[in-house]
Amino acid sequence: KLNWTGDISLQLRAMAGAGKNLIMAGPPDVLEESGLQKQQLFDFIKKQGAIEKINAQQRAEDDELGSFLVVVDPANGDMVSRKRLESAPVFDGLSVANGHVYLSTLDGKVSSFGK
Repeated sequence: KLNWTGDISLQLRAMAGAGKNLIMAGPPDVLEESGLQKQQLFDFIKKQGAIEKINAQQRAEDDELGSFLVVVDPANGDMVSRKRLESAPVFDGLSVANGHVYLSTLDGKVSSFGK
């Protein structure tokens, strides 16, 4: 049974459960391209402003737009908090232990959030 779905507007790179929270991290998802068929994608690209969105999405993937650490209530999908990060997490670079969230980012840093 599906309890909920939601769009947090992230290119999700890391996720972990932490007590009564779900922690996610990733760069912003600037371009909503899911579900587009090939012809629809070509039509979308022709629209004014589409090239700017595509370029912005690439900048996000290249870690030029920073990233976000998001806390979600897993019971209903509501966002509890959102924190801007200077750099995107490495793939699967999030860990939770002893009340802290540890995040490894593309700029080579490890950050600790929590108590």
